[in-house]
Amino acid sequence: MKNRSSFKNPLLLHLIIPVCGLLATACTNYLPLEGTHPGKKTEGALYIATAALNTPHFVPVDVSGPAATLRIGPDRGRGYGLGEGNLRYLTVTPDGRQVIVSFDTREHEQVLFALSLNGSQADNPIRIATANALTSDLVVSDDSLFVLYVDQQVLYRARLDGSDADSPTILASPPADQSVVRPRWVAAADRVVFEFERSSTSGNTYSNIYSARADGSDADNPLALTNSTSVQNRAGAVLPDGRVIASLGDGILWALPVTGGEAVRLSPTDLRVSLIGIVNDGQEAIITLRQAYGWPRQLVKVSTDGSLADQPIPLSGQLEDLQAVLSPDGSRLAYVAQGTAGRWAVFDIPTDGSFSQVDIQITDWLSSRIYLWAYTPDLQSLVACDYNDKILRIDRPGSETSRPQVLTTATRYQPGCGQVSLTADGSRLLYSQYSDSGYGTWSVPLDGGQPVEVVPSPYGGTHLASGALYLKLDHATSAIFMTTPEGAPERLTTWLPTAIEQAHLVQDPARLVYLTSGSNAAWYSLAIGDTADQRPVKIAPAGYHLNLVNLTDTHLILDEKSAVPGTRLLSYAFDGSNLDTPITLAELFVNTYYYIEQLAQVIVADNNLVQVVPVDGPQAGRATTVMQDVEHVQQLIYDPHSQRVLAAIWRYETTDAVLAAKIDGSEANRPIVLATTGSYTNAYHYLNVVPEQGRTLITLATDYTAVPHPIQVLTVREGGQNAGNEAPLAPEGYLLLGTPEFGEEAGRLPRFTSDGIWSLLRGPGGLYAARTDGSDAAAPQLSLAGDWIHLLKGLELTSDGHGWAAQSDNIIYAFDVDASGKPVALTPEIEGYTDWAGWVNDGQCLVYRNNFDFYSRLYLAHSDGSDAGQQIPLTPEDISVAEQVVVAPDGNTLIFKILSGPDRSLLQLNLPADSADPPVEPVPLSPIDDAAETLIGFLPQP
Repeated sequence: MKNRSSFKNPLLLHLIIPVCGLLATACTNYLPLEGTHPGKKTEGALYIATAALNTPHFVPVDVSGPAATLRIGPDRGRGYGLGEGNLRYLTVTPDGRQVIVSFDTREHEQVLFALSLNGSQADNPIRIATANALTSDLVVSDDSLFVLYVDQQVLYRARLDGSDADSPTILASPPADQSVVRPRWVAAADRVVFEFERSSTSGNTYSNIYSARADGSDADNPLALTNSTSVQNRAGAVLPDGRVIASLGDGILWALPVTGGEAVRLSPTDLRVSLIGIVNDGQEAIITLRQAYGWPRQLVKVSTDGSLADQPIPLSGQLEDLQAVLSPDGSRLAYVAQGTAGRWAVFDIPTDGSFSQVDIQITDWLSSRIYLWAYTPDLQSLVACDYNDKILRIDRPGSETSRPQVLTTATRYQPGCGQVSLTADGSRLLYSQYSDSGYGTWSVPLDGGQPVEVVPSPYGGTHLASGALYLKLDHATSAIFMTTPEGAPERLTTWLPTAIEQAHLVQDPARLVYLTSGSNAAWYSLAIGDTADQRPVKIAPAGYHLNLVNLTDTHLILDEKSAVPGTRLLSYAFDGSNLDTPITLAELFVNTYYYIEQLAQVIVADNNLVQVVPVDGPQAGRATTVMQDVEHVQQLIYDPHSQRVLAAIWRYETTDAVLAAKIDGSEANRPIVLATTGSYTNAYHYLNVVPEQGRTLITLATDYTAVPHPIQVLTVREGGQNAGNEAPLAPEGYLLLGTPEFGEEAGRLPRFTSDGIWSLLRGPGGLYAARTDGSDAAAPQLSLAGDWIHLLKGLELTSDGHGWAAQSDNIIYAFDVDASGKPVALTPEIEGYTDWAGWVNDGQCLVYRNNFDFYSRLYLAHSDGSDAGQQIPLTPEDISVAEQVVVAPDGNTLIFKILSGPDRSLLQLNLPADSADPPVEPVPLSPIDDAAETLIGFLPQP
């Protein structure tokens, strides 16, 4: 492995621990290491599993009020086995025992599940079918055994017991320019009826009515019940004898036999009609008649055999504004009519024609408009709402009128009853209302009483006859896991009712430090391994004003940005001992900071001082001033060779300068001037220490938004012997890798060989090597030529400290940083964008991620160039690899995040044993269902 100390950036080291800081970048020479094989889990890999799923709950409600809430679907982190997604409620079965839900996966699939309302299948829901473009046309048969659904314009039938989930029955497929809409069961004929709908070029919609056998035997040739090219033929109510009431685009109602035959006209030919409902066991229908849109309407009754088509029986007079409901058994009809002076009243009549007068008024004339919802099961009352959000009970007191009883006032956003329903026994009313916290569901006794909350805000609920169903959504639930040799991962934390925003691994001893989100956000510490107590310890608060700066072996360092006028730098111990009394490392911290890992001390710029502050031990928080009277400190760094703190500053006395001073404070009043840079006005100074050579490199550059000025890299001696006469590392225009201009492009980049003799720079036409003593500054050596060179994220130097790789003009090359050999092409010319690479098998192979046409795949290449003629894929074509890719410590295992494909977000891939072998199928790193995984890192090997 390479000497990692040659390019550590202590400022960032601990911040990137979750992915890069713990990984030894090895690869395989197609020979698996001992004890590894395709499919074996990587031991000691730590990851966060996060889920954000709707979990269905049911609250039974009866005469005594709401019962305990039942979870009727899988909880987060378990269950569906389909990865991330959202749950949607679709319908309840007629027997009231199950609800059908759709789980919409991140792969854009929709999976139908049946959930039992008694909670007996909560952890084992029945999968009914899988769809890709499910519509809202979902209809369950009256016997609660089958469901009709439309997917990608095809009508299917599936069993609710899940026995044909992988092979549902196709009932109808429309022509390519049409779609299936409004399916319904016709039990008497063992058929289904539906419409084929199409849109014309003018934007009009046309449809025809079809029927098909419920067993799918005529799916290729359904029976056309209508045949028109210019109207909307709509199927309505299904009659018990197997006919369907339909509107055929002429304003008239017809009865159509679903097995074919002559249509029977049910309504007059000169009036427009609307269907209210079916009564008298399907022998009669209640309809409204009017001359044209906007005219008054009249309630009438017709016979479904057509005998009253031209002489319907009137049930009301001509009404300007009409709303009507039928009782559940069809024996009674209630409607709202508007009288004079804008007042409203409710009328109730029997549908069998036994009334003594046409209009039986049951309420006084009211100033507020009434919206009828339904009859109570005993038919003695009606539930209604008024325009002022009141929910009402209207009793039927015979021939007397009365005022409605107000049950409750529910806050809604629009007039009407909205979500209101009755329990099965008719004793309680369920309704939804808005509050400051969201949309909730409440219950109130029908005979009067205090409302009680059934479903808490902000969830709301879907009202069923036996209670309320709601989908509870927490923004995230998460837990931290560790893979184990036995196979099943070990859960290190409980499933938290919040997201884990960050997690970092601290070594020696192994410890997790993580940040939770939400209203009670906090930092926690968790010891890993054989310890007496593995419970998380709260170590620090969290919030907008507390940002992570660093992790030491013992402390968490946060930047408190709420202080005025500057910011404080605070240190919290991992054992939680100073949760309420953090150590103040700097009072006026100005974002210039460096952590000296080997000394457990921080260097900070604080109120025109440069100070060194111990993080741990008896001297923790006691600052030693190493420089004073320095303004606008740009960067701090520590040189272990000279045991000095180095600072790049704007304005020291009369010029910009780079200073050095002993860490013990003995040179605070007389720091050494390593370099003065006054000739570069407003220059940015970027420091890099080369301890083995006793030198500091200084990069001078201008502000990004300014007109470009020359860029210079200077090399200075640690004792300042050449101050004022600094030696250039290369000609102007060359830039050391990792300076701000390129730091964002490729993350941690090697800037020096491991011996510190050579530095790597970007220059005109390629990458160059220059000696850090400046001896070849006039003519640095070209390491890799190219008009367009892309630095590959994730790469480090090979184990000898000299080899690297980069993409030049769409070809990836391996080359020696010191330009001692000719670059070797590892790949052919690559289409697309290569944005990650990693060495494997001690630098003998390179794995890289290539993105082409928004699709990413992993490839492998030997570093001797033997694969330069072709790309060797490592991942299947059906998955797209995300940016997070790491090489596990075993040297032949890759772990990567996916954008599409299988149902896990983190997969591991053991490289094939031979280059001729086909790609090995990746396997999930974690068996956790319904969760997105994020890799934290790997435990240190014993």
